Amino acid sequence: MTSLSLQLDEINLSLKPLLTYSWTRLFESPDARSGFVSYLCEMYHYVKFSCPLMELTRARLDDRNSEVARYLSHHIEEEAGHDDWVLADLERLGLSPDEVQRSRPSRETISLIGSQFYMINELNPIGYLGYIYALEANAPTDESIRKLSAQLDLPLAALSALTEHAEADPGHIRDLNQMLDDAVANQEDQEWIKYNLQMTLENLSDLVLSVAVRSEP
Repeated sequence: MTSLSLQLDEINLSLKPLLTYSWTRLFESPDARSGFVSYLCEMYHYVKFSCPLMELTRARLDDRNSEVARYLSHHIEEEAGHDDWVLADLERLGLSPDEVQRSRPSRETISLIGSQFYMINELNPIGYLGYIYALEANAPTDESIRKLSAQLDLPLAALSALTEHAEADPGHIRDLNQMLDDAVANQEDQEWIKYNLQMTLENLSDLVLSVAVRSEP
């Protein structure tokens, strides 16, 4: 039987073209640099919810998911403060932290985060692991960050949040895959994780595409 992690990898790969299309639209837009800065603002608005969402998930898990709860406790420590990284990058690009924090997130960003609250509170909290998988499995690489810096004339120092994730996320996805295969045996739980992975990737694609469209004439 195919492991859960391999099933998730197959779903992730099947939706790669959707994300690629959205990113291509953004990077080929006439004002791609400004558009990417706008994306970083949206990124701040969803990254700041990483730890609160994991804490909420952990609180709603039942006793049979103690190993998942331990994973979340560890991952909360790993993800703490990452929204501050994004704020610092945006400040290097000329936006004050107060300006970013007071900015209004897009409808697509609210949908991305709001869907996770609904998943955790109304559907199945363990399904939230599909959201984590979507983010960890699609981290940028050092090479892609260097190309981004050159193409959009962005200093590497202003891409530190991406650089940190490029370094850490390969290890994070290995840890997540191991936990999923060892600790999530219930078929219904697995289906919710897979469902949320697909939903998250579609929402992320919608978010990037919305930024791209706003950057086009």
